[in-house]
Amino acid sequence: MRHPPLRLHGPVPKLRLTVDLAAGILLDVRTPDGRYRERLVDLHFRALPEEHFRWSEQAEDRKRRQAAHAERLALYSRTHRLPLPRWWPTPLGGRPELCDGDPDTGFLVVDLDVEPTPADRLRSALLVRRPLTDPPYEGGRMRDPGLFVHHWRDEWWQWYLVLEGRPLTPKELGRTADSLREG
Repeated sequence: MRHPPLRLHGPVPKLRLTVDLAAGILLDVRTPDGRYRERLVDLHFRALPEEHFRWSEQAEDRKRRQAAHAERLALYSRTHRLPLPRWWPTPLGGRPELCDGDPDTGFLVVDLDVEPTPADRLRSALLVRRPLTDPPYEGGRMRDPGLFVHHWRDEWWQWYLVLEGRPLTPKELGRTADSLREG
């Protein structure tokens, strides 16, 4: 049964979702009050040609390059000290991870492994270090409108903090930036 589109006036209603996790398919969507509901009741797939399931040369090459890049980042993480703030406003989990970058130039993207707390809305933090001569960083999650981005420069690098939950206060940002210079 197909319902007419729900017209929203006022606050957005909460939705309850039922998902088949194995297939990644949304099975049921409804509001708690029952005024809106959509449900998948039947699903048919047409036959697909066998070549749809073969890797192309370009895909294989891209897969090899991605694996080599990931191995290079892992090796760099094991043999070099990552840029980490010596001061941070909330607890850190102690397992920072190099997510992306180009170790040859010093460009690094580090997940700081923020440990969320009930007392603070800060949920995650990526620290990006980029050479001064590079164009501004616009990769990864930088354009996500739900995140907060701080940017500053020092004598050697462009720095970015991409935060989920809340921005840092000016005092917190100053202490964090100073602690990176010290480290």
